[in-house]
Amino acid sequence: DDMIASTGMGVLSFYRGNSNYQAGNYERALVNYEHAVELNSNIAAFWHNACITHRNVGEYNDSVIDCTHAIELQSMHSISYWARGRVFYELGNYDLATADYLVYAELSGQLEPFMQEQFPDLQAGDS
Repeated sequence: DDMIASTGMGVLSFYRGNSNYQAGNYERALVNYEHAVELNSNIAAFWHNACITHRNVGEYNDSVIDCTHAIELQSMHSISYWARGRVFYELGNYDLATADYLVYAELSGQLEPFMQEQFPDLQAGDS
């Protein structure tokens, strides 16, 4: 019963965070997302939303940590690879950004268009 109650309260806090985020109140949204994580740290979406909100307030290291938690919980959570890649890019770590963007592109079925956009001179079958 306690697990169900904490998960329910986490979901409520998550939705409050979404409302605050959409209103542009990132600091308040961050409090909501962090509370959701405290109540149930096993939901990738809670960590992902904390990740993007930390990025929006300029807390890049926390953003990377949160996205990494989301990925560890749900390795197919493609959008968290994209979000973490964006943070790495903004930090100037282009190798890690590219690695995350490639995982995102593969998981989301966008690898071929991504490769064509990034490497237009590379022909299929080239090695």
